[in-house]
Amino acid sequence: MAIIYTYPTKATPNDNDLILISDSEDSNKTKQVKISTLPGGSGSGVSSVTAISPLASTGGGTPAISLTGLTGFGTTGQVIKVNSNADGLEWGAAGGSTLPSTPANSVQFNNAGAFGGSANLTFTGSGATPDTLAVTHTVDIKGDGTNAGKLKLYCENTTTPHAVTIEGPAHNNAAAYTLKLPSPAPANNQILQYTTSGNLGWINTPTGSGGVGTFTNAFGTYITGDANSTATGNVDMGTIDLSASGTATNTTFLRGDNTWATPPVSTYTNANNNYILTSSGTGSINGESSLLYSGSILTLGTNSTFQGSRNNADNAQTTNGIIELSNTSTVAYAYQANLDSNSRTTGANRHIIFRYDGSEIGYIRNANTNTVVYSTSASDERKKKNIVEWDDKILESFSLIEPKKFNYLNENDSDELTKGFIAQKMVDKFPEAYPKDPDTVGEIGYYSFNPSGMTIYLMKAIKELKEEIDTLKSRISTLEG
Repeated sequence: MAIIYTYPTKATPNDNDLILISDSEDSNKTKQVKISTLPGGSGSGVSSVTAISPLASTGGGTPAISLTGLTGFGTTGQVIKVNSNADGLEWGAAGGSTLPSTPANSVQFNNAGAFGGSANLTFTGSGATPDTLAVTHTVDIKGDGTNAGKLKLYCENTTTPHAVTIEGPAHNNAAAYTLKLPSPAPANNQILQYTTSGNLGWINTPTGSGGVGTFTNAFGTYITGDANSTATGNVDMGTIDLSASGTATNTTFLRGDNTWATPPVSTYTNANNNYILTSSGTGSINGESSLLYSGSILTLGTNSTFQGSRNNADNAQTTNGIIELSNTSTVAYAYQANLDSNSRTTGANRHIIFRYDGSEIGYIRNANTNTVVYSTSASDERKKKNIVEWDDKILESFSLIEPKKFNYLNENDSDELTKGFIAQKMVDKFPEAYPKDPDTVGEIGYYSFNPSGMTIYLMKAIKELKEEIDTLKSRISTLEG
């Protein structure tokens, strides 16, 4: 026998309302509990669900995803993701930016897992404003391996549109070039013409007809434009007078005043391959046997000298030398040299000599087949006068030096630091080691380091050290008696 009870329905439940449950922990006795005490429960309904829901049949060890970590709602901006144990779901922060990047109207792209934007790539358009994709500086339209890149420009018709296609060149010659449009607007009937260095310019459309013809009259023979059935365009030739005065021969040429004349240079001597030609100033050209050019190498003959000079009366610093050697390669090679001096003798043979007012003051030479030596000052007693003793104490000066590490202004901050000294801190103690360039108008000369100038101080300091060591040895010997 069953007893059926009918109860009225409460339209709006309250958190304090009671419901009947069967208590599984107390022999399934019937008890009353408040709605608000139920997991995820409230007077307005169930706010969350806690359950374990397998993605598929658990047969064969298929894993299940637990929803037990999703009790309650997450906070603003959180997403549902796999937990750190990879055995359930949980609320957490998104793995990347969920909002578009600045600036406004920038086209978004994947920037290391987050949205990225650039002012150089934007898209705008709304209402009556046409949609516009704007790119700053360069758009690359590449080929697909078979076809060249193409740019299609369509007409305004959206139902049956037609387009003009601009297509890149074939790869036959593999030569890149630039065509730059002219800045002024064209006038009527003008066309584009290639000028120089990739520039295009507007020119008037050629007028006239056909090919080229000649005519002769009482005043001479002329070239003029003439109708020609094979002409492919309109050419305006104007007229050129060929009725030059004088007699044409195999040694004359037509001058600008329309006369035949003999060149001022009438003879050519010493005509051998690779000889550079010079003028004697008397109407003849001579091939120089001591000055050769093969197309890549300029050669001076034996006992020949190359001379250059400069006269800077204002003592201004210049950026260009009399002879400049430049190598623009950024790749290092083991034997690459800008200046190569070759010698097959040893001893007195100089590779480079430095002179002052004609007198030798220094040089670089090879001492033997494997050693280079150099001299920065004359040391021979026969070249010196006013010789006196140098009694200044130098050793103490070395205790005052301040070693530093630094970068030069033309280096990057990430470059390796250079070890050295600051000239302004050293010049008062070692003046010969830190020479200074002359001051010029508006610029104070720079200090530099002269290793040879420091050598004399090192030698003097070693002498003083030797004297101190000898004194100490003598005192030790006396004490050990």
